[in-house]
Order: sequence, then structure tokens, then C-alpha cells
Amino acid sequence: MPRCFAAYEAAEGRPPVGVVSCTGLGWTSYALEARRRGVLERRPLFTALGRRHVVGADGTTTSSDTVLRPQARADGRVHLIGYGASQSTVGADRAGRATAAALIRRLDRD
Repeated sequence: MPRCFAAYEAAEGRPPVGVVSCTGLGWTSYALEARRRGVLERRPLFTALGRRHVVGADGTTTSSDTVLRPQARADGRVHLIGYGASQSTVGADRAGRATAAALIRRLDRD
């Protein structure tokens, strides 16, 4: 049985893995070099953006000309589906159910 077969993973009660992790695709030389240089390091979310820098929660600034932020979850009204584990068929089904329930709860409060 293939390592990444969403139906089997779900049947066994395991959380779905990201779609890309199932492709067998490796790191490109470009991405490996960027990682080596430290430009692909995951950092805590910044608190402010400057013209050419980001400001961390501790006040430190880091020079930056690009910010990758695929999901924004700070605003409770924003519900993103179809990213990360929710990209798989099984994950999308679960994420859809969870999001619908969260939206109903929020609308009931308001």
C-alpha cells in the first residue's frame, strides 16, 4: 500500500498529510541554496511591516524585500479552506465540516 493514500490514512485514524509530501518531489537546487542562505527560515509572525523590513514582537527588525504568508488567521471572520492538509480530498471534507460548524457558531453569537 502506498505511504500517502488518503483513504487508508483516514481509515486508520491518522491525520491527512499535505498533498506535496505525497508527490515524492524533492528539493530543487534553488530551494536548497535558499535554505542554506537562511532565507527560508520560518519565523514567528511579525507585528509590523516597514518599507524594507519586518518588526518582531520583541522589537527587533529584519531586513526583508519579500514576505511569504500563505494564511492569515488573525481575523476570526476569515476562514481559509483548501490550504495545507485541507487540500486533500479527505482533508477538504473534514476542513469543510469544521469550517461550516465554526461559521454557524460564530453567526449564532453575533
